[in-house]
Amino acid sequence: LSKNVLPAAFPPVLFELLLAGLGSERARRRFSLSDLALVSPAMARSLDRLLEYNGDDFVELFTLDWPRGAELSSDNRAAHVDAYVQWFFSDRYSPQLQPLQEGFQSVVGCSNLLKSLVDALQLEHILCGLEAPVDVQAIKSGSTAEHWPRGDAPYLETFWEVLAGLSDAEKRAFVTFVSACSRTPPRGWQDLGLRVQKNGSGDDRLPTAFTCFTLLLLPR
Repeated sequence: LSKNVLPAAFPPVLFELLLAGLGSERARRRFSLSDLALVSPAMARSLDRLLEYNGDDFVELFTLDWPRGAELSSDNRAAHVDAYVQWFFSDRYSPQLQPLQEGFQSVVGCSNLLKSLVDALQLEHILCGLEAPVDVQAIKSGSTAEHWPRGDAPYLETFWEVLAGLSDAEKRAFVTFVSACSRTPPRGWQDLGLRVQKNGSGDDRLPTAFTCFTLLLLPR
């Protein structure tokens, strides 16, 4: 709906769950310990140890806090762990997840593309962008300069030259500063939509940014 991307702060399994909420045929319906490890590393390690433990007292040592916790036995531990993982990604957080899925569906639920062709990784790229080297020239080509008189053109050009000369880490830090996200938009850096607005003059001012609008307030 806009050129803004979300910060890459969500585990990949969330995008599977969002697609599942749309009824997508590309969404996974079952999850694994590796999925759990991305959300709750400590719990995933505990379940791994439960599967590997050889002592007879594992039922007393490994108590799982869920509705079927009392069903754990030596004969069903693998199936029990698998059932726990499926419960973790469904019933446990359904009160929080369901409104998110419903909101997502209300915005994009009519998209047959998302329902039939897009997988979780592609959805993540659409919403959160891609990990790619920062292309300053592309950002510049898609940017707009606001409230700068013609006489300030050399100053703006120097700004872009300095930005292009930064290290990769510094360029990514700059992108995060102006957009709150270090990833490139799905179609490329030219879609970052950076607005460089003049914000007065003088060395007593510092650059500031409104990340929701990809707006950089740059003093002269």
